[in-house]
Amino acid sequence: MILNPSTRTYVLTDGAPRRGNVGFGFDEATEDYKIVNVLDEHSSGNGNVVKKRITTVYNVRLRTAKIVDRILPDDSMDVRFGGVLIDNCLLHWMFWSPSKKKRRIGCFDIRVEKWVDDVMLPEYYYNSEHKKYLLDFGVLDGRLFSSFENRVSSCFDVWVMKVYGVPESWVKLFSVTISVDLIGGIVPVACRGVDSSEVLLRQRHTSKLFWYNKENGSISVAKVPGCLDHQPYVCKGSLVNLPGAKLFGDVYESQQQE
Repeated sequence: MILNPSTRTYVLTDGAPRRGNVGFGFDEATEDYKIVNVLDEHSSGNGNVVKKRITTVYNVRLRTAKIVDRILPDDSMDVRFGGVLIDNCLLHWMFWSPSKKKRRIGCFDIRVEKWVDDVMLPEYYYNSEHKKYLLDFGVLDGRLFSSFENRVSSCFDVWVMKVYGVPESWVKLFSVTISVDLIGGIVPVACRGVDSSEVLLRQRHTSKLFWYNKENGSISVAKVPGCLDHQPYVCKGSLVNLPGAKLFGDVYESQQQE
């Protein structure tokens, strides 16, 4: 099911793949939402194990799914990182290369329905002089971010890509000293406002929310009703109608009255 809280509508995705790592976006050319499913599938035969990476695109308007890519990959999908959306149409997944012992960000363009150029992580990640551990990557205020545990300075570093697709535009946004409240890592969720010094952080293991002040380094608990036991996400409001959508608010209210 896909929900649009802005228009209070929903649509059932009958026929969409149920396995794999999912991403979701909007194709302005066809005015259609698309669900992209990426699955690393293993099969065995004659004593050999064969891994295939299958990419499937589901069109919400047409209610149809088709395989657009099937390869024999030399890396593995990192199930923790997937479906990161930029500009409504560029989806990103993280992959792990055992031979290089490095991760890469693969980008899928839902407009042309194919994999395009990789997006480079900060040079900081590839520099062997720094002892760091990649914690997360996602979107912060419309820009890609990546967060690391700096094992030399005992802090978490958060980087943002100021210009999409330009590796040199990665800049370190802030560092947070590791504390008891933040053990296990942090994920930046949102900034309080334009040019604000305060960033909303989520503790990765507990999903607790904190406000972090970049200027003075202070941390305070963020009290957000309804987000105590769930991972919060910030969504961009959209008034684009879902194809064949139905109102879900009226159904909910009638059930409450009954």
